[in-house]
Amino acid sequence: MSKEASQLDKFTELIKAINKRPGMYHVSRVEDYELIFIGFRFSWNDKSVDEFIQEFDLWVGKKWENLSAYGWSKLIRLNCGGDSHSLELFSKLFNEYLNEVGDDGGSPTN
Repeated sequence: MSKEASQLDKFTELIKAINKRPGMYHVSRVEDYELIFIGFRFSWNDKSVDEFIQEFDLWVGKKWENLSAYGWSKLIRLNCGGDSHSLELFSKLFNEYLNEVGDDGGSPTN
């Protein structure tokens, strides 16, 4: 297993763990996930994680047919009814995205 795949696996496993118990990680709204994403992008400087996050951003934009300057967290916020719902919607979208890209973290197949 390459270092890149290992970092991406760690990243996705952490996000899955946070999805299961967001309060344990002090995550109470979708914007908290965005901060976690930013932290990973800057601290690891890992190409596979960076590409994964960029592809997720594009995928969410396409999902709502919105390719404007809004990022994935703002689109989720605009399509939810509050903080709790934003967490549920993020978790649903993240899992849906993972199912589309498969275990290798590649680009969506559609």
